Amino acid sequence: MQRILTYLVKAISYLPFGVLYTISTFLYFVVYRLLGYRKEVVERNLTLSFPEKSKEEINQIMDRFYRNLCDVLVESIKMISMSENELRTHATSPEHCLLDRLNAEGRTCFYFAGHLGNWEWSPNVAGLASQVKLWGVYTKITNKAFNKLITKYRSRFGCEMILMEHVARRVLTDKDVKNICFIADQTPSNPEANIWVDFMNQQTLAFSASAKLAKKINAVIIYASIIRKSRGYYEYKFEVLFENPQLYSEQEIMQAFFSRLEKDIRKHPELWLWSHKRWKHKPKETLH
Repeated sequence: MQRILTYLVKAISYLPFGVLYTISTFLYFVVYRLLGYRKEVVERNLTLSFPEKSKEEINQIMDRFYRNLCDVLVESIKMISMSENELRTHATSPEHCLLDRLNAEGRTCFYFAGHLGNWEWSPNVAGLASQVKLWGVYTKITNKAFNKLITKYRSRFGCEMILMEHVARRVLTDKDVKNICFIADQTPSNPEANIWVDFMNQQTLAFSASAKLAKKINAVIIYASIIRKSRGYYEYKFEVLFENPQLYSEQEIMQAFFSRLEKDIRKHPELWLWSHKRWKHKPKETLH
């Protein structure tokens, strides 16, 4: 059954964007209007993040969020068969020369991005632009067939996908200049081993491992902004957060990332992944 579903998804990827967006619109009605997929989670996350907004404003963001979520889903499927020219047309990274300059100086760069815009395309967009080795960090999906499919399409244009638990060893043993992509707004499972930051009006648990690793090798930390310009068209921008992270604490590094991500989210709230149970952990002092 899994193999059949995999072949079906691959076949769908060859459909033109226009047909895929028709499917996306249908999915929006099923996922949001009919099934209400994680609607309570989305509404709670938005309400806590934007206490100043009215119920009507929250509902408007929710509606746009589900439309965007379904678009990202079909766009991710499209990546399975997209050509290099198609990807270059639909996703641009005009500021990647910043990373090229740093790489030419012998500096390794860590991209820190969030679940904003189309994050699924980012390994391939970066793969086309990067002049040095590129690694994408990922967490294994339980379903083996889909895990294989996803890691394969994320690495189509030169990005090597590496499991999160293997990154530190690979970084410390491979001394070549490289760029590494982290989706850095994910939720850690262990509150005791990580750090707390202020994010979207809430205390938020953040991974400390990527910041710790950046400090260890003094990798330049780059914020990657992924913004939708129009349906199916994205711009990936880069800015230096820390050129010498060894001078800063892990908490300072992660707070800077989340503060910068929050700035983008407040401009484009519908583009972030609100269906994720991002705030399931609470600091001990807030528990009753």
